[in-house]
Amino acid sequence: MYGIKRIAELTGVSPITLRAWENRYGVILPDRTDGGTRVYTDEHLEDLKWVIRQKKQNHLTIGQAMQALEDKRQHIKKAQISKDDYPRFIDGLFLLLKHHQLDKASNYVEDLKELIEIDILFHNIFIPILTRIGLEWEHGDLSVAEEHYMSHFIQQQIAHYFYHYEVKSKRATAVAVCPVDEMHQIGLLLFSIFLKQHGIDVLFVGEATPLDDVKKMIAENDIRLAAISLTTSHELENVITFLDTLNKDFPHVKLAIGGQQASELPKRFHSYLISPDPVDWTTWVMDTMA
Repeated sequence: MYGIKRIAELTGVSPITLRAWENRYGVILPDRTDGGTRVYTDEHLEDLKWVIRQKKQNHLTIGQAMQALEDKRQHIKKAQISKDDYPRFIDGLFLLLKHHQLDKASNYVEDLKELIEIDILFHNIFIPILTRIGLEWEHGDLSVAEEHYMSHFIQQQIAHYFYHYEVKSKRATAVAVCPVDEMHQIGLLLFSIFLKQHGIDVLFVGEATPLDDVKKMIAENDIRLAAISLTTSHELENVITFLDTLNKDFPHVKLAIGGQQASELPKRFHSYLISPDPVDWTTWVMDTMA
């Protein structure tokens, strides 16, 4: 343990500057005694030395060096997480939602974002939670209201990321829709995020969309891709008619069809089917939207 004067001697940084860095950047925060005296550990000392080296060797500002330190910490945290940790994360968030602890659930999600990549959070944590919610509802362990409450929380988390994700170097624009009686849109939303991450902006129309309205959007917005999700729809005949119309009237528009019902479409549409595995999406986008 070191006091601030000793740290100043070891680093060559004055106590005034150390306090200024602490208040301005909030990255290296010493412990405090009951009386409020700053106490630095060996880890604090090594972090300060690292920041000073970055400033001298890489010609960074102190602000840049502090951000680099924070990035390094996050990288180390993420490297320490493995798939074996996922069930613990799933249980933790599920139970918070089940007990209606919304604030704690929101904070838990923010903590997870610091530990794992956003795509892992969505596909390996959120989707299993949604599956578990559905199973508990089917078994009578959750009411309809509870199922909606928990599912909406997850969907809102994903939607917030989608709507705040800025597409850089836009390559194309897509439209994403579900047929008029289709209410399951999480998979379509995740696929739309993937498209945005790969330079394809998305007009997300989502659930229960009259397909005739989509044709107008395609005509007015220079759409190059139509993504459609089919999970529990009873409108397959209308979907087939819609797809045939798109191929005829908009031959330049590529199709991406996913969901559990997609394989029930006639074979002439099977070349448009999207794998449910996100690992396969990268190959698809490179081959289809090059």
